[in-house]
Amino acid sequence: MKKLYIISLSLAAVLFFTSIALAQTVANYSYKLDNGVVVKTERGWNYVKVSESFIKQKNHQETGALTVKVRATGNLISTSEVTVLQNGVAFNPGSLAPGNYDLNVTCRLSSANKGNITFEVRGISIKSVMENDAKGISTKYIMDTSVDITVHDVQIVIEEKAVARKGLARYETRSLNYVGTGGSWNLPLFYRPGDRTRKIMPDEPAADYHGAIKPGNYDICQKINIEWLGFEHKIWLQNMELKADTSYKITCILNSAEVIYTGGVYSMKELAFYPPGYAIKMKDKPQRNRKLEVFSHGKPWQTTACPPGTYDLMLDHHGQVQNQWREGVVLEAGKKTEVK
Repeated sequence: MKKLYIISLSLAAVLFFTSIALAQTVANYSYKLDNGVVVKTERGWNYVKVSESFIKQKNHQETGALTVKVRATGNLISTSEVTVLQNGVAFNPGSLAPGNYDLNVTCRLSSANKGNITFEVRGISIKSVMENDAKGISTKYIMDTSVDITVHDVQIVIEEKAVARKGLARYETRSLNYVGTGGSWNLPLFYRPGDRTRKIMPDEPAADYHGAIKPGNYDICQKINIEWLGFEHKIWLQNMELKADTSYKITCILNSAEVIYTGGVYSMKELAFYPPGYAIKMKDKPQRNRKLEVFSHGKPWQTTACPPGTYDLMLDHHGQVQNQWREGVVLEAGKKTEVK
């Protein structure tokens, strides 16, 4: 009997969370399978983005309403639940007094998954504003608040089936940029749960990406190299049980974007990606600032996986001609973008 599970990887503390409204912070992001396995990304492109907007009420009310939308890239979550808290006490989001609130967010993974993504969003505001009428009389009214939360994370597909392996567990690993793209093999490393000081060698290492190992519980690290960006993902499946005479095919779906240069100018040597808005500040100085780059693509004629988002892009000709800017380039998860 073949079983299929899809699980999502979590953010690690080494990553930062992006919040469009700077008053908010995201904390305590975690992913845990129903069977107790914790999955973490030590190094990757994962993020949670939070945007907060305010809406003037048509009729003055004594309280404000809070609406929250949670979405994710790829086939990551099926449902989400949000609890509104102030000083640890839960409140009705439809009737909130002015002040600051926190959100506890629980995302149930999509139907083939078994587990939850959970995190906190701190510093959501319900605002009161004073407004003068035609006679100069001031009236206080409450603003309704709308919060959009976007979760970007990788997924791992684990296909499990019974095989005859003389009491060993078989494994095979690969990665996809996104569903529908070609895959590449990636390197799994095995450790005893909680002890990352000493690797455990497979009993039958057929190749870097597959082989057989004694049954038991392992912390499994997958290293996924993005060659043209000089970046290596480091993904952990903590305390995963590998059973005897069972095969595990593990596929990591990065939910990434892809980018390639197709402009035909052969002096173009490198693509350098910066935060949106950077180009207009440096319009007269199209020179590289590597400290501020989000990432760069060293082989722009080749398609590469890359983190989705909106960027200002510099076309670097390595001094042969003047560099050029491309402002507001959108790299979407699950799509290939051609830069000209």
